[in-house]
Amino acid sequence: MPYLIALAVLVIEFTPAHFIYTGPFLTAVPALAAVTLGPKGTTAAAVLALAISVATATYNGAWGTLQVYSNFLALILVSVAGFITSRAMQERRKEELERVRRIAVAAQEVVLRPVHLVGARFTVQTRWLGRVVAAHHRGTT
Repeated sequence: MPYLIALAVLVIEFTPAHFIYTGPFLTAVPALAAVTLGPKGTTAAAVLALAISVATATYNGAWGTLQVYSNFLALILVSVAGFITSRAMQERRKEELERVRRIAVAAQEVVLRPVHLVGARFTVQTRWLGRVVAAHHRGTT
């Protein structure tokens, strides 16, 4: 989605439809990337949006106007905030995945106890636990 917006801005700016003010659209590119693409994607989208902003300012001869500099400032602020948010979301996902992994390991150790061999037989306790788990899954307990 962010790259489609960047493409739309390019089409608008470099065609006769360039009477539309596209600064806010470019500012949305890194913000949407932060939600969907992660830190690397956010950085790539921010660089792309900045490059498009420079290209359109040069093409339209808009250097020296407050509009161009306010676009750059807004783009930089949103990019930094998007990167920080994306990084925090990535860390949160990693922590959540680690928590789920620890719970899964603990549950596996409880339910799937190691089978102890006593001579050539399995212990009765292991068979019993397996039957209890199977009965629980069938809904008979």
